[in-house]
Amino acid sequence: MTAQLTHASPKGFKKYLDIILSRYVHKAQYTIGAFPKEQAFHNRIWEWRLKANTYGVVDVTVPDGGRYEPTPYLIISEILNRLELTPTDVYVDLGCGKGRSLLMAARRNIKKVIGVEQDKGFLKIAEENFARLGTIQPTVEFKNCLAQEFDYNDVTIIFMYNPFGGDTINTVLDEIEKTLKTNPRHFRIAYVNPQHDNVLAQREWLEQYDCWHEAEFPDFEVYPYQPRGISFWRYKSD
Repeated sequence: MTAQLTHASPKGFKKYLDIILSRYVHKAQYTIGAFPKEQAFHNRIWEWRLKANTYGVVDVTVPDGGRYEPTPYLIISEILNRLELTPTDVYVDLGCGKGRSLLMAARRNIKKVIGVEQDKGFLKIAEENFARLGTIQPTVEFKNCLAQEFDYNDVTIIFMYNPFGGDTINTVLDEIEKTLKTNPRHFRIAYVNPQHDNVLAQREWLEQYDCWHEAEFPDFEVYPYQPRGISFWRYKSD
């Protein structure tokens, strides 16, 4: 099923009314789009609720790396809904930064969440955020390494917010493909600000099954600008 909520609604009040009804009244599995200032509201509420510190935009110095910029909480929540998580899922955030997506994933009924981050300072903040979170169900791990050095053998979900360039993505996909050959499984990727979607599209074993446009989410501007906000990919054997 692919949601067509905002695409099917006219511009203006009804569009935002449809979003409100879907998200807060009918509680649909996932909802594409947001109304103005909704994301800022969610960011404040979740930072307070989780006692978290995940704000900031920070440049990084690692070769082929992107800057740290957290995904809005509201979008993370809808992405997790779209991924249709199961109790056997192992969720990995590549370039997890201060751990925002991990904090949200750890509230779901999944097996494990793992943050992969090369910056020790970011990892320290992520660990402190989890220390304030309290009791959670999934196992939580943090790995201080480059994405191309991580072991993907049991991973079923990759989340990434434009963490690095096409060269690194190619290397990471090579490693993932090796594990899928020896351990076939239900594998998905949620790619926020997908600047290098073309690299994923070249892989015959991957297929895109959904794409949400940046324009559907006011106050969420990807950099450098492109119309695609979030793309979803999966292992074709599914």
